[in-house]
Amino acid sequence: QIELTKDGKSISGGTGIIDAPDTFVYTKDIRSVEDVPIIAIYVDSVFAGTETSMLVINGIFQISESYTSVKSGTRYGEMEITRASGDTITMKNNDDEISLEEGETVDLMGDIKFLVADNSTLRFALYEEMTEPGTYDIRGTVYSTTEKPTWDHMNFEGFYYNIDDNLGTEKLEVKDDDTSIGAGKLVYTTTVQSVAFDYSDWGKYDVIGFMAEQYFAGYDKDRTEEITDETISLVSNKMLSKVLIDEDDKHMVSTGASLKLEEDYELKIIQLDVSGDKAQIELLRGGKSVDTGVIGKTPANYVYTRDIGKVDDVPLVAINVDSVFAGTESDMLVIKGIFQISEDYKSVKSGDDYGEMEVSTTSSDKITMDNPDDIDLDEGGTTMIMGDVGFTTSEDGDRYYLFVRRTIGALAALNIELPDSPVVNEELVITVTSDGSPVEGADVSFGGENLGLSDSSGEVRFTPDVAGTFTVTASKEDYDSASEDVQILTKDEAEKEKLDITMPDVAGPDEEVVIRVTSDGDAIEGATIKWDGEEIGATDDTGSLTYAHEETGTYTVTASKSGYLDGTGKITISVPAAKFELDGISLPAEVVAGKSFTITTNVTNVGDIEGTYRAELVIDDGNGTVTTAGLQNVTLAAGETETVEFTHKITRAGTYTVQIGGESGKIVVTASKSKTALVAAIIIILALLGGIGYLLISSAPEGGWTAEKLIEAIKEKMPGKKGL
Repeated sequence: QIELTKDGKSISGGTGIIDAPDTFVYTKDIRSVEDVPIIAIYVDSVFAGTETSMLVINGIFQISESYTSVKSGTRYGEMEITRASGDTITMKNNDDEISLEEGETVDLMGDIKFLVADNSTLRFALYEEMTEPGTYDIRGTVYSTTEKPTWDHMNFEGFYYNIDDNLGTEKLEVKDDDTSIGAGKLVYTTTVQSVAFDYSDWGKYDVIGFMAEQYFAGYDKDRTEEITDETISLVSNKMLSKVLIDEDDKHMVSTGASLKLEEDYELKIIQLDVSGDKAQIELLRGGKSVDTGVIGKTPANYVYTRDIGKVDDVPLVAINVDSVFAGTESDMLVIKGIFQISEDYKSVKSGDDYGEMEVSTTSSDKITMDNPDDIDLDEGGTTMIMGDVGFTTSEDGDRYYLFVRRTIGALAALNIELPDSPVVNEELVITVTSDGSPVEGADVSFGGENLGLSDSSGEVRFTPDVAGTFTVTASKEDYDSASEDVQILTKDEAEKEKLDITMPDVAGPDEEVVIRVTSDGDAIEGATIKWDGEEIGATDDTGSLTYAHEETGTYTVTASKSGYLDGTGKITISVPAAKFELDGISLPAEVVAGKSFTITTNVTNVGDIEGTYRAELVIDDGNGTVTTAGLQNVTLAAGETETVEFTHKITRAGTYTVQIGGESGKIVVTASKSKTALVAAIIIILALLGGIGYLLISSAPEGGWTAEKLIEAIKEKMPGKKGL
């Protein structure tokens, strides 16, 4: 007998008795369509386990009970449904032309957009914008397994492509027409190309795609003289670096403020001299100074160099300072170009393995890889070949395609900070932050009126001329947007005391909630309480009202009383559940191949009830092999914390990513140090000892001498000698 529940409550028609093997089906009306199967579950068998009886489920299918309207005339962005039949939906841009402007992104319908090249020659690409956190496979053209396909940037969207300059660098050729690709028959080549900096005055730098990622390959002194007068080639030195920032956005930074860069770098403005057109700047990493400089006679460039591997003085950060000017409250530095590459590099020397592929040749302008062993394309399977690039084969083995796997993490959330009790006709400072840090360039609006972009301090200043309640919004690409309601007071209202509401942030359905109203610490009797606009009562002589609500959701509670400003608060009604948070991951500083090491993390149940967390240790070797190295179940009471510890051993040297839940870190595994050199040194000394040396060397034990055996033997032959 089984029961189907939703939000912890049994639903009508969701119970039944199953005689295994059989299928349980739950149906529900969706608008005008009756008895639509929403959930289907195939119960294979029932058996007695060691501690309890078990149900074996071999199949689950579920569709959403929410639906999308697709009737004729319905608009989706620029498109309108013109025909909807039993098997076809047709849409057209009936009313308006779609303009493809240089360098623009055109919203077409839903998350489907056009990307238009920033070039006088019209080029544009259709793509889907994916923002929901998760892992996605981006596929190329599908081919028959009897063909010998070639994928490049034109038929595989995963390979590096610069649409503005119309250049791609990567190509993958299959030279076998079978479901087994023979050794050396899968050939990958990528070539160095020159691409323009986003800040065009800097000229061009060398770029190369490698395993569907963009990498920096070097500088050419004839094309990059504004940044360096040396030709610097990383690829010639068998390594590549990631391009972290390449932009020409305008930034305004005030004295004492900082501009955030990647890899924990930041540019700080120490002092500005407007009359002398000078700026004293400091580059920090992790809060520590790494370089200082004086910029004069703007526009000018600041360049920070550092050794990368065996290449000296590589420009790591380049910043174009356009001007220095006096602002209304502080002096400002205007930045119009930023370029940054990573100081961490990837090795690309001959013989390096990347998944199923091996680097065969490298030169100053090309990298070639092929497969040293056969690669089987299993029917209905996925075969990772290098990094995040792999093949997916159809169930019948007749077709396959190339894909790259991309993971989208949760977006950082914007937060809006507002002053208490702002007054009409007085300046209102709106501050936009994320994780406690100011966010520059956030688009801010007030009551539907656009106020512009936040500055380097995350601030936008505005003087409201009308009292009332308004919605403030903030948005920026790669962030979750934020909105807050703000009440602009009249001068008379500003003189009134405000009501404050105290209540839990979260409560369960039908749980009694005490709502307490105070003003300046004193209990307020007779305050009217509204729950999402519906009056639910008034406070007693202790300033309290007790209320229970059945439906889940987030609600606004308002308290009002004559002579006071209204007070508001929010409360969420939800079914109690366990919720787990991980606090970092602890990794050893050194790991030796073949030696066990320990990984730990702290797991806390921040939910309302006891629950069990399934901790999974995942090891990624960076070459396409991801392994689950351990599993542990941790049962925690609400509020309880426990340290989870895994012991693991890695046999091959290399750089690995270690992950538990959402926490991850990198470890470098080094090869175990051989004692061969030590043994050799001792044997040389023995040879110099004459007779004793000959005696020991000629009487080697079975298996040969080790350092430990030699030292013990010397002690026996030379009793009383110290220093051994």
